Amino acid sequence: MKLHQKANQNSSILHEITPENTGWQHLSFKVLKLGTGESYSGNSKNCEELIVFLSGGARAVVENQGFEIAGRDNVFAGLPTALYLPPNSSYTITASSPLEFSIGGAPATGLYPVRLYQPFEFQTEMRGGANVTRQIVHLSLEPVKTEKLFVFEVYSPSGNWSGFPPHRHDGREGSSYLEETYYFKVSPKNGFGVFRIYTKDTDLDEIMVTKDSDLVLVPEGYHPGSTAPGTNLYFLNYLAGPTKDYIVKNDPDYDWVKDNWTGNALELPLKP
Repeated sequence: MKLHQKANQNSSILHEITPENTGWQHLSFKVLKLGTGESYSGNSKNCEELIVFLSGGARAVVENQGFEIAGRDNVFAGLPTALYLPPNSSYTITASSPLEFSIGGAPATGLYPVRLYQPFEFQTEMRGGANVTRQIVHLSLEPVKTEKLFVFEVYSPSGNWSGFPPHRHDGREGSSYLEETYYFKVSPKNGFGVFRIYTKDTDLDEIMVTKDSDLVLVPEGYHPGSTAPGTNLYFLNYLAGPTKDYIVKNDPDYDWVKDNWTGNALELPLKP
């Protein structure tokens, strides 16, 4: 599995993650870009899906039920609109302006109906402190109802860290097993972040430079990230596993940081 993937800018489908090309059993994910007036049609099949509108406006038709999406100019301009689809939903998305959106899915039974969620409905929180401060937008907490999907938007300001303390959810150390994707946007467009995936029980240890529209897959291990000074970073997470449990375990070497966000920072200047 290739953990760090670049967008296919020659296609309307920038990324497409399926069980067939990852070996995953629970999570599928794609990102699409459409020009004004262009359409994309699909069917959720045996999965629930949450469509997150990243930028631009659209009209969605789901089983002859229509929805108007005003959208946002870009991910840094405001909170999202999201459309929930139960299994076996046929739909068409038509762009009313240049449009970028994601579709994430997980096998489900059909407990919840089609629903469009507006930006003001999502729960948000500030997490961390000092240079680990970030904003979390919860796209799968009440009132949003999902069977298996967890979905988050995360905003990390210039020079800050996120996902810290490093944490895992790969079924080890008593954690839940959750497959996860990270889709990145940066401002300005030539900015970058850094992302690490590592374990202590295998030889996995990869450090990636994350740029605009990059995708990272997290199959296992601890995974913190940071953004360069001068770069504001956004990432969209979809997670899914065999159950709707979200138990993460922090790297014990860094767990103490959650009680001291300054991290015992060195005081400068040093004096003779």
